[in-house]
Amino acid sequence: MADQYKITRQFHKKKRRKPSTAFKKRKRNSRRYRKPVTEQNQLHGKHIIAQIYAKIIQLFPELFEWMREIEDFREASDYDLA
Repeated sequence: MADQYKITRQFHKKKRRKPSTAFKKRKRNSRRYRKPVTEQNQLHGKHIIAQIYAKIIQLFPELFEWMREIEDFREASDYDLA
């Protein structure tokens, strides 16, 4: 019985696979290979943030008022909400 187990175990052994494309993408996007941030990219990012903010205000006009009503128990909460 033990010999049969060894044979089936060898037959069903998993083969080592090549690195997946997701792994390659993660490696390529690591800090080492990252491109420097340009002014154009920063402006594009700020534009996207402005669009998100406008959409939030459009869909939830009272959102920031609701958030101000929530009590903040953190000690260092000296900043104002947008």
